[in-house]
Amino acid sequence: LFPLCSNTTMWTLAMVYSCSAFLFIFPRVYVKRRKMMELTCGSSSVDKEKLERARLAYRLLATCAFMWSFLVALYFFAWLAPLTDYAIDNPGSWLNSSSLVFTCETFFEVSSKVLYLHVISDAHDAVFDDASKSAKRLEELRKMIGV
Repeated sequence: LFPLCSNTTMWTLAMVYSCSAFLFIFPRVYVKRRKMMELTCGSSSVDKEKLERARLAYRLLATCAFMWSFLVALYFFAWLAPLTDYAIDNPGSWLNSSSLVFTCETFFEVSSKVLYLHVISDAHDAVFDDASKSAKRLEELRKMIGV
């Protein structure tokens, strides 16, 4: 969208709109966390699975909010870094490097993939790991029989 902006006014309007639309993720994180904290850990495996799903949903949304915030910060860093006094006084500085944007974007891509993979692998284990589900249900059955 930004490369298609023909003048500074259009670019500024697009940036303001993008940043304001981005800010809506933080109330969603707050609501998701509040709903997760309201859940109580019951004694049944169904209650525990529901709490685990809520925890994983919150972690995924919080990771998304963090990574998008990180992307916005890196974007502004790459955009504003060449305008700092240090970069202006030192033309050969790494802040003036043409690869600064590429480096920032690559750092973001690697970081986001590592964090998302961690959350997604936890969600996969919680949802599709039949052995741990069976062990939990067997333990619950043992407790019920023992009572």
